[in-house]
Amino acid sequence: MPDEAEVIFYDDASPDNSYQIIQHFQDTYSGSHIRLIRGQHNVGITQVRHLLLAASSADYIWFVDSDDLVATDAPARLLKILNRFTPDVVLFDYDVFYDDSGTLKSQESLSIAPSNTLLRNSGNLLYRIAILDGRHYFWNKVFRRALIHALPDLMIPAYEDITYTPMLLNQCETFYYLPVSLVHYRIWGQSIVQKMGLGQAYGIQAT
Repeated sequence: MPDEAEVIFYDDASPDNSYQIIQHFQDTYSGSHIRLIRGQHNVGITQVRHLLLAASSADYIWFVDSDDLVATDAPARLLKILNRFTPDVVLFDYDVFYDDSGTLKSQESLSIAPSNTLLRNSGNLLYRIAILDGRHYFWNKVFRRALIHALPDLMIPAYEDITYTPMLLNQCETFYYLPVSLVHYRIWGQSIVQKMGLGQAYGIQAT
């Protein structure tokens, strides 16, 4: 892990041995900037992200979901871009795999050109990526902290990225597209997305 990066884990009152796994990881990489926060009761991913944001003072924020895999060189790649170009957001590719077999389902690339350079957000380009192209995920984007901090507090039980991402991208004046898969998205039967119901889809409360 690069010295400039910090990793903050949040254990959302998980019923398994996640806390022990994270502690072992923390002990193994004791020289790195790794922190662990443990919640007393489950609050859901939206509130966890608010708590993680409050716990960090970093200039850029990357939210990674607990059930996905991250490329080992991802932090170093992203930090190099952020230090050199200081964009409002970095976007990158990802692939999708099945948890039970490990089989690759698809390789997802963003519709952005040119890549590997600083670009200005003009027209509806980033909106199209987030909404029309269905690339609304938080975990394949690294945002400037100030943009995320200004978001309203929304109580959303699922599919929260569909609400948050367009608002964030609309505020971005500059961006950088890295055409490399840095996240491997896992499909598994017990995820909240696979068990989604109408009550969750419409359960949004703004505070």
